[in-house]
Amino acid sequence: MNSKDNIIGIINEEIDRWFDDDESSLLDKYYEKKFGIVKEPPQKEIDVNPNDISKGELIGFLDKSWETKLDNPIPVYKNPISLDSFDHSARGVLLENGDFFLGKSSEAMHLNILQLLVKLGYLGSNVPLTGYEQKKPKEYVAVGRIGRSDIFKESGVFDEFPEYYQVMFDNANKKHKYKFRNFSVKK
Repeated sequence: MNSKDNIIGIINEEIDRWFDDDESSLLDKYYEKKFGIVKEPPQKEIDVNPNDISKGELIGFLDKSWETKLDNPIPVYKNPISLDSFDHSARGVLLENGDFFLGKSSEAMHLNILQLLVKLGYLGSNVPLTGYEQKKPKEYVAVGRIGRSDIFKESGVFDEFPEYYQVMFDNANKKHKYKFRNFSVKK
């Protein structure tokens, strides 16, 4: 069997697995390795109770902070109800529809959360994940918790705050009990 046949065999195998949810495909393994995204926590003990709805809906885990491999994966929650168990200065991503995704630890980076959201289909694959401070995507805004408060602000990389971000914040303020506030210099 030559290498061309091997490659075709691998492609066919991956196509077969594409629709099989029980087994990770090559693409899943690539995303997990490259972006630090894991579907399930490893066997190590992690402070996660999927039935604890006060944290919101558990959507996945990050096993990298930037490119650094973490010993303990970071849970990411959608629309947390309470912030009691989240780190001070925790980072998150607010979508234009008001959905909010927050990493439990302050080690969760915006980029890693964005990559998880793309992988899970919350964001399209054409949405810019880097350089968002210049491109200012209309689909999301990167936010951070102010200390241990119930207030979130735009990421510190922003030097200006477009009106459509304010609309996102206003929508989120109607949907969540914690507050999103603009602290940037320019509007």
